[in-house]
Formats: sequence, C-alpha cells, structure tokens
Amino acid sequence: MTEENYIGDKNTFAIRHVSGYSIKDTRHFYSYCHLVLGGQIIGNKEESCYLSSWKATLENRKEDIKNRTTAILHPEFENRSDEELFELIWKANQSEEDYKPEFSHLPVLNSKVWASCHLSIGETTDAYLIDGEEFG
Repeated sequence: MTEENYIGDKNTFAIRHVSGYSIKDTRHFYSYCHLVLGGQIIGNKEESCYLSSWKATLENRKEDIKNRTTAILHPEFENRSDEELFELIWKANQSEEDYKPEFSHLPVLNSKVWASCHLSIGETTDAYLIDGEEFG
C-alpha cells in the first residue's frame, strides 16, 4: 500500500485515505478510506471501497448531521460507561432470555433510536454508532 493520508486530526476525528487502484479502461477508482475516531481506525484497514460512493455517502451523512443537530443526542447515552453503551446495543439485538442480569437497569431501546444514531459509509460493512435521538 502507498502512504496514508489523514484529513483532520487522527487523534480526535479524521478520514484516513490510502490510494488504491482503478479498473483498466474505466473511471472506477478504489481506495482505502476509513473514519478515524480517537486515534482508532474504524473498520478493516485492508478493505477497499469504491471511492465515488464512499465520498457521496459521507457527504450525505454530513448533511444529515448538520440538518438535525438536536437529533444527535439521546438521554439514554448520557453518563454511561463504555460497557453500558455496548450492552445497550446488545440488548436491542438479543432475546430477553439472553439479557445479562447485571444490566437489568438498562432499557431496551426502540429501533428508531438505532436508525438515527447509526452511521454507515458506502457499501462497506464499516459502521460506527454515535449518540442519536429517536426521529419524530
């Protein structure tokens, strides 16, 4: 792979870009693009993406966030430990009999909460959850 380039501050929030390849006789360009949060690359560093769709999706997510600034906060995420936040995610995707008793104090959040606080880029499987609020 070629040199990594970062747009932003990779210790807080950035986009990582590594030049990739193109398909001969087309205008299809592939690169290695990832969000970087708190110094951590989100996703598989070796997974390439179709650059045009990744960039367009990221621009759309930026507009979504900009246009609904009050909707990126949710009270159930406030003052929670990382372990509790992950358990909120697990609980939303588990059967009740699989809940951990030590987290019985946590609610099972409505799927609309996860729809509004889920950020997915391009056609990749990379995704990152951010604090969000239920639509409506």
